[in-house]
Amino acid sequence: MKKEILISSTLNETRIAITEHGELAELFVEVPEKERYVGNVYMGRVEKIIQGMNAAFIDIGLNQGAFLHFSDVDSSLEESFSTDDEDDGDDIVRSKSKPDKGLITMNFAPPQQTHIPASDIIEADVNEMIAELLNQPTIGKPRGFKAFIASLKQHTFAPIQVDEKPALSDAAAIALRLKKMPEKQGNAKPLPTFSTKRSGTISINLQPKQTIIVQVVREGYSSKGVRVTTKIGLPGRYMVLLPFEQLIGVSKKIPSIKERKRLRSIAKTFVPDGIGCIIRTAAEDRTEVELQRDWALLMEQWKEMEANVMKAKAPSLLYKDKSLAGSVIRDLFSEDVQRVVFDSMHQHKETMNYLGIADPDLQSKVALYEGRKPLFDYFGIEKSIRETYERTVRLPSGGSIVIDQTEALHVIDVNSGRSSAGEAEQEKIAFKTNMEALKVAARQLRLRDIGGMIIIDFIDMQLEENRKKIYNEMKRELLRDRAKTVVYPITQLGLLQITRQRIRQAISERLSDTCPTCEGAGRIPSRSLIFQEIEHWIRLFRGQQLDFGIDLHVHPDMAAYLTKGPISRLSKLMIRYLIRVHLTIDDRLAPDDFRFYSMKTFTDITADYLL
Repeated sequence: MKKEILISSTLNETRIAITEHGELAELFVEVPEKERYVGNVYMGRVEKIIQGMNAAFIDIGLNQGAFLHFSDVDSSLEESFSTDDEDDGDDIVRSKSKPDKGLITMNFAPPQQTHIPASDIIEADVNEMIAELLNQPTIGKPRGFKAFIASLKQHTFAPIQVDEKPALSDAAAIALRLKKMPEKQGNAKPLPTFSTKRSGTISINLQPKQTIIVQVVREGYSSKGVRVTTKIGLPGRYMVLLPFEQLIGVSKKIPSIKERKRLRSIAKTFVPDGIGCIIRTAAEDRTEVELQRDWALLMEQWKEMEANVMKAKAPSLLYKDKSLAGSVIRDLFSEDVQRVVFDSMHQHKETMNYLGIADPDLQSKVALYEGRKPLFDYFGIEKSIRETYERTVRLPSGGSIVIDQTEALHVIDVNSGRSSAGEAEQEKIAFKTNMEALKVAARQLRLRDIGGMIIIDFIDMQLEENRKKIYNEMKRELLRDRAKTVVYPITQLGLLQITRQRIRQAISERLSDTCPTCEGAGRIPSRSLIFQEIEHWIRLFRGQQLDFGIDLHVHPDMAAYLTKGPISRLSKLMIRYLIRVHLTIDDRLAPDDFRFYSMKTFTDITADYLL
C-alpha cells in the first residue's frame, strides 16, 4: 500500500493528511484557539470526590475540572502489561486496567508521622532516615518504593541553614515533597471505594485538596472536561517511559515470541531499577543502539519534568507533549510510509533534526514542497477534505448518507437515490446502497475522527442474510481504523450500533463554533411563532398602557414577513389593537429576536411586557 503523510501549515492552522493509494484516509487539524491537551502531564489538586460516579475532579489549571475515574488511579498493569510474552504496549492510554487489591495511592511521601523537620534532617544520619522509611507498613506505597528509597543511599545532604529545605536529589525531593496527603484530622472523611470484578471492593487513597500528578488521556468534548490518569507514560518512537512502574512490557503486535524476548532482554540492560517501560511495535527488528538512543531522549524529558516538579505549585503544567505534527512523525512515520511532505520550511527543519537523532534512516523520505499551488490541491485531496465538513455525503449510485450529532451520539442516515424499480428489485437496491453506504461511513468515521456511540440507520432489508453481510463487511472495513471499534449486529429496525474510541474532539467540533442564534439546536423558531410572540407582547402592553405608539425593531427577514401582502400582518395588528407600530429594520438582531422601544422615552421596554 502506497502511504504518504502530507503536512500543511498556514497562519492559523496545521493540517495533516494521511493518504493511502492517493486517497485521503485520515485527517488531523490543529488550530490555536483549541489547544491540544492529550499527553500533557500536570500537577493537579483534587477538587472533589464523587463516590456515586466512582470518580474525582482534578484542578489542573483549565477552565473545567479534569475527570479522573477510580479505575485510572494508580491501578495494576498486570493484565495489559505483564512481564510475560503476551504484553501489549502500544496503548499509552490504559484507561480501563483493573486495580490491585488493597490501598491504591499516588503517595510518594511516607506516612505523615515520618515527616522530619529541616533542622532534624541536617543532624540525622541518611541511612537512619532511609531505614525508618523502609520500616513503615507497605500499604499505601507504590510498587518500587523500596528500590526508589534505596537509591537515596547514593546521595548525601548538603549543609544548609536550619530554615531552608535540604538539598536532596531530584528523586529524593519528589519522594519527600510531591504527593503528600493532607493532614489527617480526627473527623477526616473515609476513603472512597471502588468495586471491581477482579479484586472486589478496594479503597482509593484520594482526599480533597491532595496534590497529585496526572496525564491527559482524552480531550474534552461537548460540555465534558478532559479525562486524566495517574498512570504516567512518556512516549518515544520505540519505547514508552513509565516513571512510576517497574515492568518491562512488549507490544502484542510484534508477533514473534523470540523477537519480544530479544527486545525485553535489551531493555533490561539500560532501564534502571524503579522505572518501567513499554516497547512499542515500531521497535521490531531495531538494534540495541537505536533503542538506547530513544531511551536517552525519554530520560532527558523525564529529567526536565523532575526539574519542573521541584518548582511547581498545583495546578501547573509539568510536561507538554509534542505538537500535532511532531506526534504524528513520532507515532505514525514508519517504514511503510513512502514519504512525508511539508510545505513549511520551519517544520521540515524541525523534523529533520528530530529524525537525525531518533531515526536517521528515515530522513531520505522527508521532502519540502515549494510549489505555487497549495499542497493539498497539488495532491488532489482538498475536495475530499472539504467533504468532511459537509452534513451530506453522496454515494456512487446516487444515494447519500447524512451525518448528524446529538449530545449523546452520532447518527448516520442512509438514503437511496430515486428509483422506479419494482418491489422485487427493492431488496437488491437496498443491499447495494447499504453496501456503498457502509464503506463511505467507515471512511468518514476515520476522517472526521468521530468517537463514542454511532448509530447507522440502513435502508430496510427483508433478508437476514443481507443484514449479516452488511454487518460482517462493516467489521472488515473498520479493521483499518487505528481507533478501537466495536460493531454490533443489525437490529430488526435496520440499525447498526458502533462504539469508537474517543481521544480528541471530532473534526466538526474543532472547526466549528456553536451557532449564536440557535445555540447548537440546529433550528430556530419559525417566523409565524415569532409573530405570535409579538402579538402577545402588544396585547399585554395595551392591557396596561394607554400609549398609542411604539417602535418595533426586527431582523430583515422578519420585517419582510410582517409587511408582505396587500394587507400586511403588521397592518392587521395595528387595526386589531388600535396601536401605531413604527417598524425599524435592524440586521444586528438575530432572526428570532425583536425589540420594542417607547416612543416617549426612547428606552427598551421589551422585558417589561414579557411573561
